[in-house]
Amino acid sequence: MSFDFDSFLSLWDKIKDLHPSLQSLYPIAIVDEEKIYLYEPYGYKYRFKKSWERPDHIPKNIAAAFPLEENDFKVTCLVGLNAIQDLEGMVSLLHEFVHCYQFKLL
Repeated sequence: MSFDFDSFLSLWDKIKDLHPSLQSLYPIAIVDEEKIYLYEPYGYKYRFKKSWERPDHIPKNIAAAFPLEENDFKVTCLVGLNAIQDLEGMVSLLHEFVHCYQFKLL
């Protein structure tokens, strides 16, 4: 599994002041063919927390944000690895941050 967190964080840093929904970092679960890899925000970085087998009901090209059982029901962005390999994909991931923000407002 390979995701360029440095490029993602650089993009996030450039746009985080556009809207309150982008000002915080949220947990990210990256889905590949076989596994899901969970990363937690740690300051202004991410650190690996754990991985597990991808259940069949989680598509490998997912883009969603919801309370994730494997992350103690914290709202988490789930994204397919193939979906976040370019700028457009990273913007899609940032879009999921908006949903995390909305969930926090409930």
